[in-house]
Parts: sequence; C-alpha cells; structure tokens
Amino acid sequence: MAIMIDTELISWLNKQTESSEHNVILVESFVFMLMKIKRQGYVRVMNDGEIHRRFWRALDRTYNYQLFHPKKKRQREVALFQFYYEVAIRAQFIKIENDKAVITEMGEKFLHLPKREQLAFLLNKIWE
Repeated sequence: MAIMIDTELISWLNKQTESSEHNVILVESFVFMLMKIKRQGYVRVMNDGEIHRRFWRALDRTYNYQLFHPKKKRQREVALFQFYYEVAIRAQFIKIENDKAVITEMGEKFLHLPKREQLAFLLNKIWE
C-alpha cells in the first residue's frame, strides 16, 4: 500500500540535504527516531494511534527543522513525521502495544543496515 507524500515535503528535504553538508537528512532523522524509541524503550501513543507530539517536537529541536511553529497552539500533523510514522508502522519497525510504540526486531535490523540500503529503502517508500 502506497504512502501519500506531499511534493512540498520532497522540496523541503532537498533543501535540508543541500544545507547539511552531504548528510542525508531523510535517513539521519528516520534512524534517529528509531534509535530514540529503542533507547527510551517506548514512546507514548495518543488515543488516535499517533505518537505523542512531544516526541516529534524533540526530534524537531534536535535537527533544528523548525517544523512546529511555537506560537500555534494546534499544529496540524507535520508531513515529515507523519511519513516516518507510516513507514515505521507499515514496515513493522515499530508496533503499538498498550498505548506505547516500541521498536521491533525488524526495526533493530534496519538500524544495522548500511546507510546506502537505509536510503534506498526510504526513497522506495517515497516513490512507491
């Protein structure tokens, strides 16, 4: 099943990668997301099945994406984080147990893949 992704997100990712001195932002922050879940043991999931915004805001601050506008009280879902969540769930890298998202064995295996394979996997999900 395809994951819907906005073309503005692709443009934004291109700009971020250009300014990050050859680091592939798409891979770096996706792997960081999985590592953070692994390190914490779990992250809280809201009633709607989505990971708590506090988790995404921490990732946003870590990478200085500035995707969450500090003055807006109600943020719509940020496309990049929604994409990460959809990929992680569908690829079974994370699973939801008792209102908590936890990393799976498949997620652990993904973390050990070479960056080139991680990038190929994520790009495939964009262009599926």
